[in-house]
Amino acid sequence: MPEQGQETEGDDIERIRLIRNKHNHSVMVSIPAISETEFNEKWGIIHAVCARMQTRLPNIQHNYVQMLEESKIRTIDSDMEKTYIDKIKELAKEEMSVKTLLLELVKEKDLTSKEKITIQARKDHKKDVVKSFTDVSIRIFNEMVESDLQIDIKIRIRETI
Repeated sequence: MPEQGQETEGDDIERIRLIRNKHNHSVMVSIPAISETEFNEKWGIIHAVCARMQTRLPNIQHNYVQMLEESKIRTIDSDMEKTYIDKIKELAKEEMSVKTLLLELVKEKDLTSKEKITIQARKDHKKDVVKSFTDVSIRIFNEMVESDLQIDIKIRIRETI
């Protein structure tokens, strides 16, 4: 985060980016909420950025400070809340079906990948050549299987959508 007093446009963009990234990516943790203290701290930073933006851009048609203040006290009506909850449930259901599909696919592919192939040289002086050939062959085979797996996943995902 830029230091206090560093208030160029670039500093403000960096502030917003860091706050967004921190809280956008923290949704994956078990407790996505932030404390009231942290909320007020971040709110103050964003409020100050909006005020500076308003000053820097006097011909702008939006009053960002006012819009920000209005959003702080705005509530969601019950119909909109139901819409959001339904959408979240729908997305969770889709995610679970894709996850199940991927797990089935991985399980299916895993069963066929446990085969072991050994290539041995008939003559001792050819051992190094055979070893190199084997290593290259296995690498190519693994790349082919991985490529096939990715194509298979994409096809199955398209089929479920």
